[in-house]
Amino acid sequence: MADIPRTCFQLQVSLRGMKPEDSLQIMLPSEYAQLGVWDLLESVFPADGPRQTEVEAKLDIRENPDLPDIFDVLLDAFTQWRLGYCSLYVSADDNIRLDPADSSQKYLKLLQSKEERDSACLALYLTIDQEYMAMDYAVRQGYWETREELLEWLQTLTILYFLDKHESKLPPFETADSDPSWLTIANVLFRENLALTSVETGMVRVTESGRQLIGRVLVETESYIDRFDLFKDVAYDFRSGSVEFDTGAGKDLRAQIFEAEGLDPIRAVFLLRLYDGSFDEFAPDWPRLILNADFFDAILQPAVNHNRVEVDTIGRVIEIGYALIEEREEAARELRSQQATLKRFRSETAPSEAHIPTSSAARDELA
Repeated sequence: MADIPRTCFQLQVSLRGMKPEDSLQIMLPSEYAQLGVWDLLESVFPADGPRQTEVEAKLDIRENPDLPDIFDVLLDAFTQWRLGYCSLYVSADDNIRLDPADSSQKYLKLLQSKEERDSACLALYLTIDQEYMAMDYAVRQGYWETREELLEWLQTLTILYFLDKHESKLPPFETADSDPSWLTIANVLFRENLALTSVETGMVRVTESGRQLIGRVLVETESYIDRFDLFKDVAYDFRSGSVEFDTGAGKDLRAQIFEAEGLDPIRAVFLLRLYDGSFDEFAPDWPRLILNADFFDAILQPAVNHNRVEVDTIGRVIEIGYALIEEREEAARELRSQQATLKRFRSETAPSEAHIPTSSAARDELA
């Protein structure tokens, strides 16, 4: 479409899975239709607040009062993309993914007939696919050197989990029909002396070194629970600055706080999911599933697809939360101290059995 008439331009954007009525519709100056697809989207969903406010002012809330909320949902997808949590892919209404550098003009449609072209409104319909790639994020952020290294760690602990907790029966890795990927995992387990093939049964079992590793992992996981469990239900009021916990209606901010505290969110989320039994539903198929990295990307999604608050806010949430944890721990210490004191008091003041007459003969003797 070489010549764009000076007329209105309507952009309609939705996330994959949204209902049609929940898509964002916004009227833009006609020159926006000459931008590349990705440049257009970055203009409508900018990174800085003042520009976001300018775009929001263009929304026709009289036509649809929900447009600001829809705008926030889409804006959050672009925020997550800029933070590296996800990838975004753009499709036109034929569901074919577009080259981000494509010109928007290639996909424009007329809302009116060709006879009314000069007064017609041009329209562009786009769908955004948001894909979370936790393992890629872990490598990009420097938590792990490579995807291969991370995958090896995930697979190793998953195998130990099922062998230990579920007492899963795993045949020798060296069988003729073994997947080559299994042999790679086996080399790690045997090299680190975490598992071996039982002489009695022929099945793979956890070694003492493997159980020690499981013990260390449990201690680490429980430390995350003790330190961060409070932050899985946080209600923050931006107007008053008040922070409440355990309301039943708050947001889970643990993943953001892991990062704010310098921890690896991928590692923490994985260990917590092992601990809470999230893997149990995969018990029948786990030997097949763990060979696929997509399985772990799905398991690890809470590490990248999570609630967030502003960076300057998260520090206040952490400070108040830690103070509350310390207050609760102090109250628990005080209670234990009181109980110990009461126990000693009862022990010291209880009459000795030697002074208690237990029979009529004993009472007669005392008389």
